[in-house]
Amino acid sequence: MHASELIRSFELDSSEILKDPENYRLLRTLTDFSIKLKRYGLNVAICNHASLQKLAELNSDQKTQIREYFENWGIWIEPETSGDSIIEVGFEQEKTFLKRALDHYGFWIHDEFWKSISHGQVIEFYGKNMVQLYRNLHFFQFSSYSLLEISVFEWYQLWQRPSVIQDTMMKTANHVMTHMTPLLVYGAPRHVLRETRDMPDRECQEHVACLVQFKYAGSLCRGLERTPVGAIAVSEAELIAVGEEALQIQFV
Repeated sequence: MHASELIRSFELDSSEILKDPENYRLLRTLTDFSIKLKRYGLNVAICNHASLQKLAELNSDQKTQIREYFENWGIWIEPETSGDSIIEVGFEQEKTFLKRALDHYGFWIHDEFWKSISHGQVIEFYGKNMVQLYRNLHFFQFSSYSLLEISVFEWYQLWQRPSVIQDTMMKTANHVMTHMTPLLVYGAPRHVLRETRDMPDRECQEHVACLVQFKYAGSLCRGLERTPVGAIAVSEAELIAVGEEALQIQFV
């Protein structure tokens, strides 16, 4: 779908939004990325009314950063064959995508961490200041958000989990960011993670809640240096609620 048609489908003034050329380039990139996701059997919305409104609050540098993030991600997951047939992502392919992302930033992870990764896990890594630089495709199995939503809203506006788990996550991230850590077994117990944003224009997408188990964390390094420049983590998730049942879950 053309960017202007996409915006008009939310009854917004496309001419005003597309007046900023960076908006158009970003929406075009997200559209292209969504097409690649469909090759892997993943139907992820490009944007919605709220995320387009939020986009107007971002400056040019922020929009460029988001666009380049998805341009790079699209390169890392580029299908090896053309056509419309669905491609099943196997374990070796997931590792290939991860290695491409690590190589892009000049990062490496310890062999112990590579050996800890198994099929069906959610893999994420972060640079300094905990800026997320990569998610694997398995993430989309546990998210109902559009591509623009996960880009323009802060994580705490999108997801909620018990506060004690959040504290453990921050302590773990700080440790592997400041101490060379080949592999660290996560101390956080299994917990519920649920989506929080309640918006009327989400079409057929319903909020989901998952049972999450963090498995391992480790340090990212660059070149021959042994000083951490980022963090990587793997987790396992299981869908436990959809729609109203997910929204009714409460935390302390």
